[in-house]
Amino acid sequence: MVAAEHAFTWSPAPVELRIVPFVRATPGCISRTKGEGAWFYEEVPLVTSGCSPELQETLNRELLAFCKLDPDNPRRSLVEQADSWQREWREGRAAYPNSACTMHSWSHTTAKALYNGDGLLTVEVAWVGNGGHQNWYDTRVATWDVTSGRRVDAKGLVANERQAQLACTAARLLREDRADLYWDPDELRRAFLETENVAVVADGLLYSFDPFEIAGRPQGVIRHIVPWAEVRALSE
Repeated sequence: MVAAEHAFTWSPAPVELRIVPFVRATPGCISRTKGEGAWFYEEVPLVTSGCSPELQETLNRELLAFCKLDPDNPRRSLVEQADSWQREWREGRAAYPNSACTMHSWSHTTAKALYNGDGLLTVEVAWVGNGGHQNWYDTRVATWDVTSGRRVDAKGLVANERQAQLACTAARLLREDRADLYWDPDELRRAFLETENVAVVADGLLYSFDPFEIAGRPQGVIRHIVPWAEVRALSE
């Protein structure tokens, strides 16, 4: 089942998407790695044209909610999030005045379009945060139907009774492609079965896993595509 076959009898043009940067920093902080202080950077994807004003408003509301660093409180504005981040740094700096070199903290969120066509829009949001000694990662991918504004359940393209087969196929293909991953086969299949971090791209279904989810930290973020040919085989 290719993207163009996903309930569409026509192929609407791609929407226009703009990535808007939002940056806030304390006075002594130059970047996420330079200068003492707190640095907050977030990229927000916004649809600017290519669909009706009503759909554009719906999609942008969805995209903004998806990009929030605090999914439990999506109503918090970016300004409020940046203020909270800087306030946390100032409180830590006041508590440990002689440890300035370890108090540099930062939050960095980037966004990009992975697929934009055939009535579908897939966006990846990648967040990295730093607490002084260790980085945290949160990579999310999702697809929207730009003709309705609704989010697409990418794994739902395969019937529920075949989800286990899809997970087995994804795990097998990943192990064939990445010989450096020594994850337990059963845990790997379970990870593919349970994750919701799946989206539609031109070549198939894209799975995204953060460090430690299915591989060691040195391997970084693992992105894996199950080709449409394999998805079709499970959909027949």
